[in-house]
Amino acid sequence: TYGHAAGDAVLVQFAALLRSEFRESDVIVRWGGEEFLVVSRFADANGAAEVAERLRHKIASHPFVLEDGRHIERTVSIGFAAFPFVPGNPKQVSWEQVIDIADIALLAAKRSRRDAWVGLSPRGDCTQEDVESLFQARAQAIESVFRIETSIEPDKPLRWS
Repeated sequence: TYGHAAGDAVLVQFAALLRSEFRESDVIVRWGGEEFLVVSRFADANGAAEVAERLRHKIASHPFVLEDGRHIERTVSIGFAAFPFVPGNPKQVSWEQVIDIADIALLAAKRSRRDAWVGLSPRGDCTQEDVESLFQARAQAIESVFRIETSIEPDKPLRWS
């Protein structure tokens, strides 16, 4: 609606807001067109909801300024999960799987209501098999709904996560 220059201006301001919210030791990466990944080392997983709410509020209340001086409002959808996913057992769920879990949370926030956050953490007795079964069920759902075309050899399984 506003053009590429406006999108770039919003991204620059958004990145500055992210940097102001996180520590210098945290890593902020543009993960996709409008998606960012934040790695907060040595952070308390229990405080993630507070950080997500603070960031959601900060973005929603910030007047983004375009090059022509106009102000626009933006919101943010946030999904998060902590690594290690199972406290005390970092090898039980890989960091790649944790990113997939955070992405599932992000999609839930986006699809349920914009300007929201969703966090996923394991129930008390969550195992790697539980996480694998989640991804397996998702893969089976994809394969049962869609016709799949690929350049991957037929004898090689597709990996959905």
